Amino acid sequence: MQQQNYFQFKHDYFEDAVNWKKFEYLRGYIEKHKPERLLDVGSGRGIITLELHKLVKEIHGIEFSDENLKDALRFKKETEIDNVHFHRADGKKLPFRENHFDMVICSQVLEHIDNPEEVVREIVRVAKNKILIDVPTPLWETWQFSQWVLNKLKNPSRTMRRYKETRKDGTATIRRAFQPGHVNKWFPWKWHSMIKSNGIRIKNTHACYISPTKKFNVFSRIESRFRDKRPIKYMGMAFFIEGEKRT
Repeated sequence: MQQQNYFQFKHDYFEDAVNWKKFEYLRGYIEKHKPERLLDVGSGRGIITLELHKLVKEIHGIEFSDENLKDALRFKKETEIDNVHFHRADGKKLPFRENHFDMVICSQVLEHIDNPEEVVREIVRVAKNKILIDVPTPLWETWQFSQWVLNKLKNPSRTMRRYKETRKDGTATIRRAFQPGHVNKWFPWKWHSMIKSNGIRIKNTHACYISPTKKFNVFSRIESRFRDKRPIKYMGMAFFIEGEKRT
């Protein structure tokens, strides 16, 4: 199977409405606060890290997966971007000194990690001040479940293969079959409480994108006007927590 180049992967990634709106939020936050040195914890295949490079003087992405890191380095080479640096590292032990970054972002990562508070404490250690974390919500999990059901009807054998993969660690359940990589399926207020109790002063929270598709976007005006208000602020596909390092 032929590998996607950077621009093919970028097109496919941002075709997903949640990915695009999440990126817009990250970009807006960075443009507002103008950090010079930025860390992206859990940078995956590097798409967001690379797309943010024009907004900062220096940006580092850390990723635990060798496969993802390999793609990120390949994409960096293709784009010839020289102010982005990728590293293989565990988020629970970041290879940087204290207060090294003007801002740290962590997007759609903590839900994949046992004991995510350890990662939050490391984020606090290496951050000078600004911190932005986003996590999926139960609405996102429900949307994924609906897609799992649809895919099951379309391709039963593929669905069963994915289900069997979750049995390797002895946790084969219907709930994990449609999103096996998420070990923390928490409500926004639980994320809020955990992050607040591990060294972050929370300044604001927002929902991100109520509708999961670009075609069905009737909620966009409601979201943009009322996303700071309850219950709208807890209803998006992603939940953003804007914070500062507590001194």
